[in-house]
Amino acid sequence: MEKVVIIEGREIRLKVHGNIPNMYHAQFNEDLFMQIEKMHKTKNINLTLFNNFLWTCAKAADKDILPPDEWFASFESMPILHCLEEVKELFEKLFPKGKLTTKVQKAAKR
Repeated sequence: MEKVVIIEGREIRLKVHGNIPNMYHAQFNEDLFMQIEKMHKTKNINLTLFNNFLWTCAKAADKDILPPDEWFASFESMPILHCLEEVKELFEKLFPKGKLTTKVQKAAKR
């Protein structure tokens, strides 16, 4: 799935596909599934998780974007605040409700 969002007047292409969790891990050295599970358990929205997910989706759509620190610094405010609903839609497309929690729980038991 692809989507274009406007952040501070700039068109940012976003793309989700099955390799997003691996890309996220490679860049941020965090397991995306475990980060989601932790967020669900605490019932708090983790803006850093969504911001990093946003960058990963932007990277999936455009291999030439800046590294995360430089890309985030190119905005005056936190990019996720401009497109949280759109990113949540991509998140839900990649991780359908109910399926993720069950898979994470099974993996954690191994």
